Amino acid sequence: MGPARPIAGGDGHERFGHDHFHIDDERRQAVCPAEQTSISWATTRSSRRTHVPLVQIRFDAATWRACPLRSKCTTAGNGKWGRALTLREPAQRAALQQRRHEQVTDAWRKRYRPRAGIEATVCQIVHRTHARRSRYRTAAATHLGHCLAATAINLIHIDAWQQGHRPERTRTTHLSRLLTHPSK
Repeated sequence: MGPARPIAGGDGHERFGHDHFHIDDERRQAVCPAEQTSISWATTRSSRRTHVPLVQIRFDAATWRACPLRSKCTTAGNGKWGRALTLREPAQRAALQQRRHEQVTDAWRKRYRPRAGIEATVCQIVHRTHARRSRYRTAAATHLGHCLAATAINLIHIDAWQQGHRPERTRTTHLSRLLTHPSK
């Protein structure tokens, strides 16, 4: 139900994402936007605790250094291999691609809106009451702690409502607020 993260990195530059490359899973090859073919294809797992199956694709370093589209290329790579792509397995990649296309539609946003509010409330509970880890050992005491944390957040919401502080329609980041109202 949640949104899929964007493909390209958030470094502020327009770079090629995974969707700009032609990936042929059957032949185990990838072709970059500059029509260069990959030289290495390996299956691996993520280093995180989840051990997600991944495909690591590498391109020739000499070809990459002479490429006219190098400034728009992905930043992953090293001196020996040039550029590299790390992708999910084909089925997972297709599911993520489908989600990325869905999440730009109004129907998806409408369906996601309640979850976004719930996630904001959970975030508030975690940050205000430090409920990420239980202070208690038994399940009953932990449950009581969670109930008290939820009650505390509800009281905070009621107090804010009575004080005239209405919830915002959408969250505004601190950076966005600074950009719209710069200090003098």
